[in-house]
Parts: sequence; C-alpha cells; structure tokens
Amino acid sequence: MGFRILLLLFLVLHTCQSKSLETERIEKAVAKIAEEEMKDEEETEGPSARVSFAGFKILEVTPNTESDVDLLRLMEDAPDTGGIDFWVSPTAPSVPVTIAVRPDLVPLVESVMEQREMGLAVVADDLQHLIDVEESSVLLRAEEEDDGLNYRDPSKSYYDDGNYNRLAQIETHLGELVTQYSGFATR
Repeated sequence: MGFRILLLLFLVLHTCQSKSLETERIEKAVAKIAEEEMKDEEETEGPSARVSFAGFKILEVTPNTESDVDLLRLMEDAPDTGGIDFWVSPTAPSVPVTIAVRPDLVPLVESVMEQREMGLAVVADDLQHLIDVEESSVLLRAEEEDDGLNYRDPSKSYYDDGNYNRLAQIETHLGELVTQYSGFATR
C-alpha cells in the first residue's frame, strides 16, 4: 500500500541529490519499510478494529521553490500513500503545508525535507493523544448535557461552533439553516 510513496520519495531523492551516505541510509530505510509493509498487508486481512494513530506526527512543511511544491504535489497525488496524509495541500513556495505522517515514515520524510532544505516544524508528536483528548472532552460534554433532567428536542441540532460536532448534529443544523434561510439555501 505505502510502497508507491516510498518509491516516489526514493526516486525524487535520487534526482535531487548525488549519491551520499544519507542517500544510502534512506535506501536501506525504504527497503526495510517496504518489507514491513508487505508483512502488515498479509497480517491485516478482513475487517479490523478501531484505527490507532499512535505515534503519527503532524508536520508543517514550508516549500522554498516551485520544485519543492511540485514534489509535495506528487506526494499528495500518489495513490496509496500509505501513511502520509495531506491536511493542507501545497499551493506555492513559502506557503506552509500540513501533513500527518505514520511513525515509521517520519525519519524518511524529515530526511527528504531537510535535504531539500524545506522548512520543517513538528506541530504534534502524537496524533492519537490529540484524538483521545478531543474524544474525552466530547464525552464529558455529552454527559453534562444529558444529566437525565433536561429534555432535548431531537429535531434541534444543538450545534456548537467551538467544539466537535457529530454528523447527526451537523446534518440537523444544516436542515435548520435551510429552513431559516429558505430563500438562500436548499437541501
């Protein structure tokens, strides 16, 4: 699954840099990751349990040149990226791009970005921790709102701009907006 993106990174690195010790280290990392990918694909047949993002890093990458932007677009557009998820798409030099990176790919991605001399900042070290914190606050708010004493009309959304909203809340809120602004919106 993620082998194509690794191959892409490997090829880009070879076109951008002459053979060096760093390149050899990346070649070995690519081979090791590809081998692990094949094992993982064999082991994860059938429906799986909840996905964990433990160790995934959120990186902010700032391309310096149009060539850097092109590289990031190639990475984003590659099918089956297998562990590199673009949250903010590359648009132009000096415009930061946000990506989530699987733990085993972090050294490779960081190395390529550093060799290209792109700006690189770690926004979050562990995506799963952020998800867990958000889920616990959502559950806490739900418990506070549903204390058994307050009747909540299920036809109302109780949409909160400042917090995470479940899909049903969003859909109900959109319905309320369509009703309220029927001259401007339709469903």
